[in-house]
Amino acid sequence: MLRWLVFSALLLFANSAKADLCLVPVIDGQPTEEPEISKPYLMANDASVIAGYPHVLIKRSGSPELYTIQNDSFEPLVAEFQSWSWGFWPDTFVLPDGRTIGFGGHQDKLFELKQGAFEFTPIAGTEKYRLAHFDKEAGVVRYLAVNGMLMELTADGVTQSALPQARDGVVENNLIPQRDLLPRYVAAMHGYLAIDDEQLLFLGQNADAWVSILAFERNAVPFDFEVTFDPLLGMAHLYLIAYNYTYFASFDVSEDAPEFVYLTHNVSGSARVGDSILVKQRQYYKSWWGGRTNKRAPFAKLFILRREGANDVLGLSEGDIDRDVGITTFLTYPEPPLEIAMVRLQQGRMIFDGEKLIPAPQLDALPLSVWPVQINGQNFLTNSKALFRVGADLSVTQVALPTDDDFEVYTSQNFGGAFFSHRWTGDLFFTPDLITFEPVRVPSDVTITEVKADLPDAPATLAVGSGGLYLIQHCEGAD
Repeated sequence: MLRWLVFSALLLFANSAKADLCLVPVIDGQPTEEPEISKPYLMANDASVIAGYPHVLIKRSGSPELYTIQNDSFEPLVAEFQSWSWGFWPDTFVLPDGRTIGFGGHQDKLFELKQGAFEFTPIAGTEKYRLAHFDKEAGVVRYLAVNGMLMELTADGVTQSALPQARDGVVENNLIPQRDLLPRYVAAMHGYLAIDDEQLLFLGQNADAWVSILAFERNAVPFDFEVTFDPLLGMAHLYLIAYNYTYFASFDVSEDAPEFVYLTHNVSGSARVGDSILVKQRQYYKSWWGGRTNKRAPFAKLFILRREGANDVLGLSEGDIDRDVGITTFLTYPEPPLEIAMVRLQQGRMIFDGEKLIPAPQLDALPLSVWPVQINGQNFLTNSKALFRVGADLSVTQVALPTDDDFEVYTSQNFGGAFFSHRWTGDLFFTPDLITFEPVRVPSDVTITEVKADLPDAPATLAVGSGGLYLIQHCEGAD
């Protein structure tokens, strides 16, 4: 799991009692054969907890079965549950009616966990579905049935969708079907979006046919997209994500039908300030045989998007930009926070004020690469080795941590705080407030590499170490 994804979910709880925590080996949680003996973390390659489900779900590398921890023992999950394949972890989504829907990697069937139930059960009529998607804004799960029909899950079961399909039928033997038959509702655009092999399609709320609103380059067809709405400008911005390629498309949605405004290719970073968007675009130069190459620097460009189109950044020459230029948006601390768009250039860090770049030499005290995190309502920047507060005056203050080694953080609801694990030294600390760091009692011959997940049915947290799987628990005899 990427560190910035771990940190984005980090919420610490203050005023907790001092913890006295110990490490206990999981029964049958020790590796017995390769490659797990040399790589114990493969025993719990991934772990997941689903709200309302009583078992922690553990994916063991190379095994088609799901595992769990029951009575402090590592064992296969004895329950019918969505399967996985090719390394894809099953997705689960909660519907407005309270049901949790599970998608399986094998796509054998869809599963549901009803409110108050303790096990997932298969949903009749979803056998051998081709592709499924949770439309978050509409609160609907749609799936492409084996016969190519667009179906929806309802409180009463499954039904054929009332939406027209963007393209009839399916392509036989298509390993990864396009999401064009799985529309997504976008309230800001007053309709639905879908992707086929060549274009972005739009279906108005009361329309009966899809219309093309954007064509894609050959071999750069997005497989997914994200939508953000800018109420100040009355515009919807779409990040259309293809493999190693990203489009940034903007549409005027002030009227009933979206009106295309501009398209930016190969975007690799952006930040919005006021009514302007600062965009980083990867640039390529022609080689002598006419192909693309990115070996010649600079190969990045910064420009400003406004309602009327794109403009160059004032006072910024091409020579000021190199391949490592970065755009980072973060919040200052303390309250009230200010949103800062920081740009890292060859000559130092600057901030973007919506019109121009302003030198900010105070921010050069930060490491080369940092990203924002929020801990206990406080805003920080980190590089996974240190934490930094940035004040409203752009002053930088480093937070005191128990070590300067690379760390990963897991937030524990069970213990009301966070675990800092240090992969290379094996140090493991618990903090309720980011001020006091208490070491977890770890045997001298054990190195903990990662804290994985709280157990939903026991006051313990799963961790992985040099000897296999462990549980973090209150020490025996501790208050």
